Amino acid sequence: DQNRIFEPKCLDEFPNLKAFMCRFEALEKIAAYIQSDQFFKMPINNKMAQWGNKPVC
Repeated sequence: DQNRIFEPKCLDEFPNLKAFMCRFEALEKIAAYIQSDQFFKMPINNKMAQWGNKPVC
């Protein structure tokens, strides 16, 4: 997830991995979790994390 947030096309050159991720995220319980209030994409790391020499949070 972190890699896809920073570079959304990172799996484009890996069709098998991209297809696996799609199948995994489509599993009934996984999809329900991703759509629930319990799932959140951020913060990626703790507040000390930096991206591009700037704090993420």
